[in-house]
Amino acid sequence: MTTPATWLSMLFALRYLEPAVVNVVGIALGPVLTLAFNPLLRKGTAILRAEAWVAVGIGVLIGLLVWGSFTGHSGLDRTPGETLVGVALVLVTGVGSVTNVIYSKRLSDAELPPRRVLAVRFFLILAMTWALVAVDDAPGFGPAFGPSALIALLGVALPLYLLQVGIRRTEPITASILLTLSPLFAYVLQLADNRLTPSVLTLGCVAGIVALVSAGTVARLRHDREAKAAESVATV
Repeated sequence: MTTPATWLSMLFALRYLEPAVVNVVGIALGPVLTLAFNPLLRKGTAILRAEAWVAVGIGVLIGLLVWGSFTGHSGLDRTPGETLVGVALVLVTGVGSVTNVIYSKRLSDAELPPRRVLAVRFFLILAMTWALVAVDDAPGFGPAFGPSALIALLGVALPLYLLQVGIRRTEPITASILLTLSPLFAYVLQLADNRLTPSVLTLGCVAGIVALVSAGTVARLRHDREAKAAESVATV
């Protein structure tokens, strides 16, 4: 259920918010929620102090982006009501995303291979989206099918498979932090869209999040390296 909630809420949120903001709030919210949910859903695992500070910092920058969306400082001008709907949808995206990461990690801990995890995650979203297409009378579905299939393969299926492999090899908080790099690419790509105006606030928040991501990733790598070294010494 969390997979269709994540993807459909993100797609509808793009109607009301700047793409980079949707990426930031929907995905960068992951470390903040992982910090809260991980002890409940995966007992016995530890989150580093540096990762906790990274999550807090990302939460502050997300708050700035939400404020910018309401006050007209983002790259897309929408009414307060439309912005509120968009923010609510990306909050659903964030909750769904972190739940996906944590439960995918639990499935991997249970020795389920990445391809099998993906195979069981997407049945419901396929059924829901085809049902939405069936009741939609938009005329552009036929011409859009080919490009959409290509995007689904290269932009969804392949990255999600690689993500699942990464989740298998890392802690959920690490995977959630690394996922927050995607808003940087979203901001760069949206510069080619003349419907959007470049936003200094969005760029600053995205840059800040990337810096925090780097700090959190370095802290986790150092911790894992030291833990392996200590384990090697103990076994000698």
